[in-house]
Amino acid sequence: MKVPGISGFAKAQDELPAGMSAKQDETKGAVFSFVGDKVKFVWMSIPPDDEIKISYILSLGSASEADLAKVTGTLAYLENNESVKAPIVTTSLPTGGASTPALAQNTIKETPVEKKEEPVQVQKTETPTPAKTTPEKPKTTPKPTTPVESTPAPVTAGIAYKVQICAGHEPVNVDVHFSKVYKFSEEKIYTENHEGWIKYIIGSYDTYVSAKQRRNTVTAGYQFPGPFVTAYNQGRRITVQEALMISKQKWTP
Repeated sequence: MKVPGISGFAKAQDELPAGMSAKQDETKGAVFSFVGDKVKFVWMSIPPDDEIKISYILSLGSASEADLAKVTGTLAYLENNESVKAPIVTTSLPTGGASTPALAQNTIKETPVEKKEEPVQVQKTETPTPAKTTPEKPKTTPKPTTPVESTPAPVTAGIAYKVQICAGHEPVNVDVHFSKVYKFSEEKIYTENHEGWIKYIIGSYDTYVSAKQRRNTVTAGYQFPGPFVTAYNQGRRITVQEALMISKQKWTP
């Protein structure tokens, strides 16, 4: 792909005809995934090269070689805090036979980049949340007499932003601990088991700005260890950058 001047978060995606499957080949540092007929290469920071060659092994399965012409692709990235999409031309090197894998390489069209109005649909997150975290075991954490079950906050369809107030490895009685140690009882606190941590979450907002405002008030009023905004797509935790791209919202420091 020719990608002059692009930096930061980027995602290359191909949509395959039904019956085909793909597996990883050359990623150039991207996280590769194949989910629901979509081949994805995701970079938190795309390499600073003017041209990037990525490839994957394509199995035709029940499809035919003629269906290779139906493969379509896009490159999505952020420009001035706005989501931008550019078309990708996918070239294939068939080795013969419907059951024989073919090597597919991506190259981007040398045409002006146009901004799309439709959101990019992200189905699977393969990258870590970039927000600064200070996951520590809460001080003076009393052990409950019974284990605390994970109680995820309700999420409506699409993108949601929440505020993580702290995290730890030892379960606590949420109703007792946070009111006693942090004097916090303003709203319900939800727990989320994620990457080996028990994470304590409040709120659910449609916009990043609303979640950020809530984070600021919590930071100013309580001694939590560094609250920060988290993001979700269809209830699955993703990066804030991805959520901003999908919802076409702007980043505010």
